[in-house]
Amino acid sequence: MVDDGILSIADAFDELHAFVMSKPTLAGFTAATAELCAVAQRARAGEPIEEVTVSREPTARIPTREMADAILAIVSRAPGLQGHEDKTTKRTIAVMHANLLHAVVHAIFVDYPDLMRADRAGDSTAR
Repeated sequence: MVDDGILSIADAFDELHAFVMSKPTLAGFTAATAELCAVAQRARAGEPIEEVTVSREPTARIPTREMADAILAIVSRAPGLQGHEDKTTKRTIAVMHANLLHAVVHAIFVDYPDLMRADRAGDSTAR
């Protein structure tokens, strides 16, 4: 049985890819988010995710703060560790988050670092 946290992260990966595909200006993230979907599929099948497979695309940019906020709202639905996980599940969750960082979060750090402040955690509407 696959941990609920892993399933929630996989759902967030699929949602993020759908969002990217719906926005032509985010085309630079298509390959990375498609790879996230492949990771999600493997995780749902119970396969341990043991390595980062998403490559960073350093030239891909998020063109607006609103899009960055929308991406962060999706990313925030990918839970972290809850404390009950076994070693394999912990590693899978950690590596899934590292893949997410490579896929899109690094671009938010670069273009909108103020959106990453700790006092904004979980609040995609703060400015």
